Formats: sequence, structure tokens, C-alpha cells
Amino acid sequence: MTKPSAGERLAQAAFDLFDERGFEQTTVDDITERAGLGRATFFRHYRSKDDVIFPDHDRMLDQIRERLQTASRYTARAAVSDALRLVLLHYVGEGDLARRRYALTSTVPALRDREIAVVARYQRLFREFIAGWMDATAEPALLRAELTAAAVVAAHNHVLRRWLRAQSADPVAELDAAMRLMTGLFADPEALPEGHATADVCDESGPAAAVCAARLRHYGALRRFSGYVATVRCFEDNTLVRATLGEAGAGRVLVVDGGGSLGTALIGDNIADLAVASGWSGVIINGAVRDVAQLRAADLGILALGSSPRRSGKTGAGAAGEPVTFGGVTFSPGDLVYADEDGVVVLP
Repeated sequence: MTKPSAGERLAQAAFDLFDERGFEQTTVDDITERAGLGRATFFRHYRSKDDVIFPDHDRMLDQIRERLQTASRYTARAAVSDALRLVLLHYVGEGDLARRRYALTSTVPALRDREIAVVARYQRLFREFIAGWMDATAEPALLRAELTAAAVVAAHNHVLRRWLRAQSADPVAELDAAMRLMTGLFADPEALPEGHATADVCDESGPAAAVCAARLRHYGALRRFSGYVATVRCFEDNTLVRATLGEAGAGRVLVVDGGGSLGTALIGDNIADLAVASGWSGVIINGAVRDVAQLRAADLGILALGSSPRRSGKTGAGAAGEPVTFGGVTFSPGDLVYADEDGVVVLP
């Protein structure tokens, strides 16, 4: 068994004393005596007893900054997700210590105030990064960057609090789901990088870019399109496809896993017109379309395996908003997808 470091011994002693005597009644001398260490050792590790309580936020902020600096214009969302996951995993790795800290800061106003000030540092770092990614130099883009950064931090803190309260068995999965929700709320087609040819995305993103191997064909007027992913899974039944494309698209791309069936069409000219009117950028279908001649004029990106003149069922079977997989790629809500005549590329 690994022997605890001096810093860990001091932290354990401090939290034990805070539980027994209270934060205000505990002194540095009390902590060093309980840990069996000297004052000089204490101050080599901490500047005050307050510092014993909190993680090394300066180090974590540096790690976040380093991760964000590695992002390309195509992988900004993935970089933000990775940065949030880094912080969450630090707390989860602390285990009971993190929960004891949470209980303490919830009852000592001065500690709570310090924690709020630290949260503002994280939000500022994310705001600066997001503003740079969006090329935000004036309103309303600056406001969008501020709101997005606030949502990013709120998503992380919501999941973290649930874990601290023993309400979450898988906080990492919850954080990923929260990020997908946040991306959907703040998706902005104008914030997507221009000139997003799939070849450029692959060159800049490397292994992060997943290429769909399904043999999809273009049917719409737009041969190059991109956006945040929304999903539907269905089989020879387009009720959920129509319902989803009737919602505000905000430049998103609907990815439909139709099970690879060419037996019935999942969209035709009427649903394509609905998608255009609702502001969708495109539709990618692991299945069939119909009204091919009319689809060629639709101001929409449409990719599908093939066509069928037969209409689909209308029972409403299927699911929306869940990850779907075909062509060797998993498409999750909130991912970024790029499509052109070279193929389809998805970035988490």
C-alpha cells in the first residue's frame, strides 16, 4: 500500500479536525500536530488552512488551457468537453475527500464565496476560448460566447453536484449528455467554420475525425453542408422524422438510422420542404428517399442509400435523440457532422 504523502496527511488531518471542531476553531498548529508534521512542512504545501480544502485550481486551469490550445477550428466542442471531463475526473478521483469538501463549503460562507470566485475563473477561460472560436469581436456574438461559457460551466457543476450528493452512478456519461444538450441549445450555424470541406476537416482533425463508410448518394440541391447532429432511429416508418424536421432546425443536420432499408422512403418532397422551412441544414439517411426529381431542387443537403417509390408506415415506432450507428460511425446528438461529395465526417 502506498504511503500517504505529506500533503495528503495534512489534508486528512485538516478535514478530520474540521469535522470534530469546526473550520473556524481549527488552527494550522492543530493540523500539523494531528498530522505529525511541522509548520514548515505545512507551508511548503499550503499557504493557509483554506488552501488545504480546495484542489489546485491553478494547475487545473493550466491543464484546461493546454487542452483548449490544441483544438482546431473543427474540434472546439470536443476540446471543451475534454476540458470539463478533466475537471470532473479530478473530483471523482478524490472520492470521499471531495464530498467532505462539498459539505464543508456548503456551511462556511467564506469558503463558499471563495469557491464562487474560482468558478468565475473557469468561466472566463471558457468564454475567451469560445469567443475566439466564434470570431466574436462585437455584439451579439460576444453575448453568445458569454452565454455558452456560462452554460458549459453550469453543465459541469450540475453533474458534479449530483455526484457529490451520491445521485449519479456514472457522472462522466451524464456530463457527456449534458454537453450534447448544451450544444443543442446554443447551436449557431454562423459559428461553424467556413470552407468546411470534409478533406480539410480530416486533415486538420486527424484521428478525431470519423468517416462514415456507408455508400450514401446526394439527392438535395446542397452538395456541401454541415451542422450539429440530431438523431432519429426508425424502420420503414417516418413519423418521428417528420415530427423532428418540423421543429426549429437552427442549422442542424438530422441523421436518420433507417436500418439500411430500401423498402420504403423515409422522406419525400413534402418533408424536405418542411425541413427547409424549419431551418435544417441537411438530412443523412441510412435508408431511402422518394420524389427524387423534386428533391434535386430542395435547398437542403440530402444523403441517402437509395430511393423507393413506396411510402413508409405511420405508427410512430422508433426513437429520437439517441446515438445511432451505421457505416462504422456513431452519430450522437450534439456532434458536428460535415458532408460533401467526398463523404461524411463526424466529430464528437
